[in-house]
Amino acid sequence: MDTHGVDYAIFVVILVVSIGMGFFHAWRARKKKDTTNEFLMGDRKMGTVPVAVSIFASVVSGTIFLGYPVEMYTRGTQFSIGVVGLALSWVFSAFTFVPLFYRLRVISVFEYLDARFQSKYVRLYGSIITLLIMTLHSGVALYGPSVAFQVTNGFPVWLSIVISSTVTLVYTTLGGMKAVVYTDVFHASCMFAGIIAILVQGTREVGSFSRVLELSDRDGRIQFFNFDPNPTLRTSFWINVIGSSFTSFTISQPTIQRTCSLSSLTKAKWSMVMNAVLILLNNMLLVSVGLVIYAYYANIECDPLQAKLIANQNQLVPYFIRNCLNYPGISGALFGILFGGTLSTVSSNLNSSAAIVWQDILKHFFEHLSETRKTLITKILIIIFGIISTAVAFAARNVHGHVFQMVITFLSTFSGPMLGVFLLGALFPFANSKGALTGGVVATGFSAWIVMGSLIYNPHDKTLPTSVEKCNATNGTFPSPRNYTYFLRGHDESPSISFSTDGINESVLLMNWTPAPPSENRESKSYSSPLIRLYSISVYLISFVGTVNCVVIGLIVSLFTGGRRQLKPDASLMIPLFDRICCYLPDCIRRHLRCGIEYRENESASTENVPPKEGAVYDGSTTDKPIETSNDRL
Repeated sequence: MDTHGVDYAIFVVILVVSIGMGFFHAWRARKKKDTTNEFLMGDRKMGTVPVAVSIFASVVSGTIFLGYPVEMYTRGTQFSIGVVGLALSWVFSAFTFVPLFYRLRVISVFEYLDARFQSKYVRLYGSIITLLIMTLHSGVALYGPSVAFQVTNGFPVWLSIVISSTVTLVYTTLGGMKAVVYTDVFHASCMFAGIIAILVQGTREVGSFSRVLELSDRDGRIQFFNFDPNPTLRTSFWINVIGSSFTSFTISQPTIQRTCSLSSLTKAKWSMVMNAVLILLNNMLLVSVGLVIYAYYANIECDPLQAKLIANQNQLVPYFIRNCLNYPGISGALFGILFGGTLSTVSSNLNSSAAIVWQDILKHFFEHLSETRKTLITKILIIIFGIISTAVAFAARNVHGHVFQMVITFLSTFSGPMLGVFLLGALFPFANSKGALTGGVVATGFSAWIVMGSLIYNPHDKTLPTSVEKCNATNGTFPSPRNYTYFLRGHDESPSISFSTDGINESVLLMNWTPAPPSENRESKSYSSPLIRLYSISVYLISFVGTVNCVVIGLIVSLFTGGRRQLKPDASLMIPLFDRICCYLPDCIRRHLRCGIEYRENESASTENVPPKEGAVYDGSTTDKPIETSNDRL
């Protein structure tokens, strides 16, 4: 596929606008007092729609675009039903966790853990795990799209990584939260426009969307309602809905930092609901893209994966765009999607990482500095995390496998236990710091153990059947990087063709090769050992397993370490869950369900418009008295 001038123009516009946003917001803030509250929270005067779009953009990276359609292509649409649980979890969080954090006026979400458990160790546990998640996620987000650029345009992987990380660092460091949020809006617009352009043009190549659905349904790609309760299946209705419902995305640092930057609680709630709608819309579009790609290759009966026309699943989407959508602007649309998703995810993670390190670790030691110097420290932190994320991206080049699956697996390992720690604090008054810390650490270790076993034994390697009937003696374009040697191998692993290329647009005649065995003959591994069956639990259930383990272990440890004898936590640090979901019950019954906590009347309005004071964690009343944290006691 030739890269047209309009494609490069789109690429340049994305870079210029992104960097320009940083300079623009830095220029606008030049007359304001330079404070960490302004830099990290946008002075808590952000708009509802931009924040909602920014939350969406921080969750949906370019890696999602590369991997989601591949899941539809290789295993069908069953995975996508998980978006129902994910959307419900965002709405649930909007009316439970968001009011809790918003009233406390936190900058770092882990200030809540400190205030609730009165333990700097629980706060530090959450901070370290989240920093690890965001740094590795940023690295993979930088690496994934760089592979696509190499396939479509011969762009060196290292150069893509450097450009992406440099642009992100510039506008995030200069403009702070405001630049990140408004640039996210621009990137999200690019992503939606690019996805729609590719979807429309791909559908035209197949013939019509009804033809797409016909071919996909014929070959078993359309499946949503497999109600089999077996947890060792890779996907099912229950696995995906339950698994996606238990994720810490809805209470992650980037999410809460944005909702708390709004001027009222009502706006914060609406931003979460709007984000859920955007996630549903994006899911429908990516499912459609995956089905279009499958229908195209099913129609010509030549699966590039099975035919070994591409090295791995990460290259399927860019290979389709490169070889099948040779039109001006389509490659540019890919630029918009991947760069938009990458920059949004990485900038959000960098800004949030700086907020965590400053608020949870460094602030206590540098309280005497001026606001200008404090802001300078947070900018230096962004640069440091940007460099580390870039290093992770270069290291990711040595990791083989499906990038999307790698991201899902990694996030599931840590997000479940993290959600469990917050549930312990918000729902169970007798949960203490020992229980929270033990539950979080043990649940994280257990989830990591299952994931490692799953990676070793790979129990879910079965894919749906594809055809290579018409691949023989067909002209194909190999998206080969400069000076690489490729081997086409049959099922006996003996090379049939080898070649070197000095360019990216070599056209190669495929002949005398034996395709890999049909995917329907590759059965999932079967093990009789109970331990191996444990490793066979679907990776999409790992977050649910981690949450349950953390809560159960945390409650048991709390009960055995004097949890019932400790002072009741302040009502503003708890979620009155039963008052909200069982409001029809008599007060005498609900009083027992509250476990001794007496919630204030009209609590939802108590701090709706309390003016924020930087660094203060409020007790939910209309006074300015902050709740004591461990740092206050040092």
